[in-house]
Amino acid sequence: MTDYDKAIADCNEAIRLDPKLASAYSNRGIAWGFKKNFDKAIADYNEVIRLVPGNPGAYNALAWIWATCPEERLRDGKRAVELATHVCELTEWKYANPLDTLAAAYAEVGDFEKAVERQEKAIQLTTDARNKQEYQDRLKLYQQRKPYREEDK
Repeated sequence: MTDYDKAIADCNEAIRLDPKLASAYSNRGIAWGFKKNFDKAIADYNEVIRLVPGNPGAYNALAWIWATCPEERLRDGKRAVELATHVCELTEWKYANPLDTLAAAYAEVGDFEKAVERQEKAIQLTTDARNKQEYQDRLKLYQQRKPYREEDK
């Protein structure tokens, strides 16, 4: 059993005990994402949104999947742009992670100018060296007019 399988089992138990525990769905969605089971991750993020409307973390995670999923059938760039924009508005355009997601969404729909603009802003806002490097790597892709895929890591 992997750590992700254990995390999923723990979240399942937490949900069994409290079906309205949004954090358990959110954490399970993260684990499903790491296991590349994006359908289940999407379902869990949608449940978080149903339980806690306005949860920027769940909206951002869902937009990220729609923008960057290696499975083409699950990508929806237009919805990703709309949702990521909403997250940026909820967080008052002050945080790097939602801007990074919005940049990926713009790249998915082929608007590389906006993708570059948002990615540059995300780079300015992040203070984490690892994130900064990942953001800079994605910026190079967008400058080359290429979208980011989660499998590109």
